[in-house]
Amino acid sequence: MVNNTKPYVIGIDMGGTNTVFGIVDARGVVLTSDSIKTRKHANITDYIDELYTETMRLVKAIDAEDKIYGIGVGAPNANYFTGMIEDGVNLPWPTPVPFAQLLSEKFGIPVAITNDANAAAIGEMTYGVARGLKDFIMITLGTGVGSGIVINGQLVYGHDGFAGELGHVIVKRNNGRLCGCGRAGCLPGQGGGGHWQRGQGGIPGGAGALLENRQNPYAGSVRVAECRRGSVGGAVGDGAKRLTCREEARICPI
Repeated sequence: MVNNTKPYVIGIDMGGTNTVFGIVDARGVVLTSDSIKTRKHANITDYIDELYTETMRLVKAIDAEDKIYGIGVGAPNANYFTGMIEDGVNLPWPTPVPFAQLLSEKFGIPVAITNDANAAAIGEMTYGVARGLKDFIMITLGTGVGSGIVINGQLVYGHDGFAGELGHVIVKRNNGRLCGCGRAGCLPGQGGGGHWQRGQGGIPGGAGALLENRQNPYAGSVRVAECRRGSVGGAVGDGAKRLTCREEARICPI
């Protein structure tokens, strides 16, 4: 447990697109934070090397080199019981991978890892909007879609560490979009942020087609700068927005 001699922990939130990390005190105050691109490295060792370098830069900046108790990680398809990342379909490296072990060896301190949606649920229950609640469901929308379930104040892990995970529930059996897991019609493939960036939103052809296809009925309303920033909603006009929102609301009524 965090103590007077080591009052801080490192928190790492690994997403399919970005990895955010920071130094946190016992009250949950984030003292400093930064991020790297998760997909920058095809090799897990190179990813961990960059994560270590950038995290230690923050640690040194606040003079906390001997004050870090441990590391907590939320990652896609991470198993709290084994410390493994399993079936990380939105990650660039082969899985399963013993991520907690690799990170602990690199930093030289204890590491605990869990599914990113479970970590979000614990965070909200401890420091956020779910304080005082004993029964709730946390839904995360990022590159994919995740969930964490809390019952009677306890996070539900099940016998294998993956209970309550909505991740790849099939929500569209016919003509569903292809998901990163290889199946069609999964919830992340239909409503996760990843399919927006791949140009698979409700807008015909996606934002990329809006820029290139002059025959597209929405082409006149495209704002190129917004597309370059990856903001589909900011890139298109009202007609395309309504089409996209209707499609996503139909698929993801959460």
